[in-house]
Amino acid sequence: MEKREALKLIYEDDGIGISDEIRAHLFKEGYGKGTGYGLYLAKKPCEIYGWRIEETGQYGKGAQFTISIPKTDAKGGTLYKIHNSPNKPAPSISGRN
Repeated sequence: MEKREALKLIYEDDGIGISDEIRAHLFKEGYGKGTGYGLYLAKKPCEIYGWRIEETGQYGKGAQFTISIPKTDAKGGTLYKIHNSPNKPAPSISGRN
């Protein structure tokens, strides 16, 4: 995917992170604990819509998954607009500790 301005959705945790060895296989069908389909199925819609999903954390500092959604199509046409509201902070979603 070429480099374009994008909306980024980021999930991160403060666990041990993901090693380079495991990172190379994360999005493969059947890889990992359980059924091994979670991240594989997360990647499929991204591929269909021309988005990018990647693990961008550092081993020893936690995992970080980033989904990049381009704001423009390949021809430069606007796909959507983001309306910033200075009076409303961005939502924060937290899991259990």
